[in-house]
Amino acid sequence: MATHGLKRTYMGIVDGTGKLIRKTELGVDGIYRSSKAIEDYGTKEANISNLQGKGTPQYGDDAPQYTLKAVGSYPEVALTFLNMPLAIKNTLLGYVNDGKGGWNHTDEDINVALIVETRGLVGGTSIYYAFQNGELIEGNKNIQTDNTQITASDDVFTYTSMKPFSKEWDNGMKIFDGSDKNFTMDGMLAEVFGTTPVSGSTTPGSGSTSK
Repeated sequence: MATHGLKRTYMGIVDGTGKLIRKTELGVDGIYRSSKAIEDYGTKEANISNLQGKGTPQYGDDAPQYTLKAVGSYPEVALTFLNMPLAIKNTLLGYVNDGKGGWNHTDEDINVALIVETRGLVGGTSIYYAFQNGELIEGNKNIQTDNTQITASDDVFTYTSMKPFSKEWDNGMKIFDGSDKNFTMDGMLAEVFGTTPVSGSTTPGSGSTSK
């Protein structure tokens, strides 16, 4: 189905078993939700690539007979945020506050779970692209001089999904349909982040329908 818009992104840090590490910098329940309310002005872009790996056709009797499935193919997400708060950004990237206003990067592996929320083209029901495990990096920061107008430098990240913690997840990504009668927001958050946060939305099929 076709989708439109980028409603919200969710991120949290998980341990080696997929359980949420409650970092208060990311939110009361340890999950960051992009929102104008915290002055991050939202997510500008989430470009998901490598959704499925292309298989290799196997030929016999002068015709393709079957396909060898591509393995080890995991999606990657190019993320752009307008103004992610520095404490949230540094926490997700694995920086540690030194207590003196400085942030030091560590070599510790940071496992990040991610959800990208969009809407169906017809009806506006939320569709969620979810990733249980991945690495978030900031590859560059392009800082330019202001001139007759302010030159903004967005926060640009690359999220590389890795082996999920649930065996049912195939290539590191799962799609949730907010209109499904069995869908609940709390159920999705619990599955993706390995916890049971209080979202205030436990009604089946409670995906957003706002346009």
